[in-house]
Amino acid sequence: MKLSIVTIGLFVGMLDQATKYITTNFVKQDMTKYIPVFSVVYGIILGIIGYFMPGVDMGSDLLEAIFIGASAGGASTGVHQIGKQLSKASTDKSSDDFQNADTCEDDCSEDTDTQPESDQEDNTNEG
Repeated sequence: MKLSIVTIGLFVGMLDQATKYITTNFVKQDMTKYIPVFSVVYGIILGIIGYFMPGVDMGSDLLEAIFIGASAGGASTGVHQIGKQLSKASTDKSSDDFQNADTCEDDCSEDTDTQPESDQEDNTNEG
């Protein structure tokens, strides 16, 4: 049986969520900035466990298993951040569009004098 980087990454993701839950609810501290460090450490631990398990192929020596685990932990954090940043970028874009929209605070009259200059120039050239 081969323990793959994807499998270790999934376990690391679950351990990260458990760590976030435990530190938030029981320790009462925000440890989210240390999650990438926890991910690499969890990956290394799972790589070492996989190396010593009979029937699991985690490389030819312990150092290789450590690097496989560390890369799986780092990849787990990277994949999570890609999804998080992409969803953040899409929500930021929609909020920027909302903030840049023309709003009318007190007086919303349709005077031609209050039109932007480019619109006034277009009106004079039409007729």
